[in-house]
Amino acid sequence: MAHRSLGLSGEAGIIANLVKKAIRDNDGKLTDDDIQELQKRLGDVLYYAAVLAEYFDIPFNKIAKHNLEQSQQFKKSRAS
Repeated sequence: MAHRSLGLSGEAGIIANLVKKAIRDNDGKLTDDDIQELQKRLGDVLYYAAVLAEYFDIPFNKIAKHNLEQSQQFKKSRAS
């Protein structure tokens, strides 16, 4: 469990640092290279979240479905 939790935290930290540098160095805009790196790291976050959910016997597809629904609701509320 510790390996999975620390992996998740580490990858999230890398994402935060990437965004911080974009804000500091590039007026908040991500370069094409940044976007590629972000895509890789988001994949790593999903991997660690999935294996952590598996460790606790939580169906990851239920977590993903719930969060996608929340994301859609948020998107709709922002459009209003």
